[in-house]
Amino acid sequence: MVRVIDTDVARPELTAAIDEALLRARVAGTCGDTVHLYRRRPASVSIGYFQSAAEVADLGACRRDGVPVVRRPSGGGAIFTDDRQLVYALVWAPPKAVTAKEGFDLACGAIARALGRLGAKGVERSGVNDVLVWGRKVSGSAQAIRRGVHLLHGTVLVDADLDAMFTYLRPLGAKLEAQGLKAPAARVTTLGAVLGRVPPMDEVKRALVDELCAAVGGDPEPGTLGAQEREEAEALAASRFSQDAWNLRR
Repeated sequence: MVRVIDTDVARPELTAAIDEALLRARVAGTCGDTVHLYRRRPASVSIGYFQSAAEVADLGACRRDGVPVVRRPSGGGAIFTDDRQLVYALVWAPPKAVTAKEGFDLACGAIARALGRLGAKGVERSGVNDVLVWGRKVSGSAQAIRRGVHLLHGTVLVDADLDAMFTYLRPLGAKLEAQGLKAPAARVTTLGAVLGRVPPMDEVKRALVDELCAAVGGDPEPGTLGAQEREEAEALAASRFSQDAWNLRR
């Protein structure tokens, strides 16, 4: 069985803390494989563990508009998230060691199949950790590995304010300019745009959970955070993921 926790709409710093707490619990052997689903409110910028916040986010715009910048425990690039996107986290201890690439293959393959189930055509993988529809990105993932346990997490752009992404994320703007493109929609799209309708979030959740659980060989089982996991997550949210000393360090 794979425990499925759905915190739905939650604070950005708390969602990052829950992912960290689940990873620690799986490493300690106090929980099994877990899928965590969530959406973020307020909108936020999530940056990779190794990134410099000032280089990848427009901190002035973020402060002006009340958009938190939260450093996650995994690598990868900066992303903009809000409550119109679905974020998944898979905490998985494979029975034998697998590489980071194999981890991305598992998670991104599941996402691609879920998008197909939802009716998307032209779904393809790009690079190591992106999923595209007709050449435009609808999902990206990041990963951390500790003692053989994988934390894979990322977004599915069910719907999104693409102009906001262009406002708060510096890498996206630089990449678009280098390619001679002027708008985020030139390389990023949403599931709603490609389907011609914004699918109900519960429909997206079901497809994604089914495919992620099947990928790790377990049946989904609805669950909740344990008391210790919740306590650790709240403590991490307060002491780490809401603190500039962690989020904005170089």
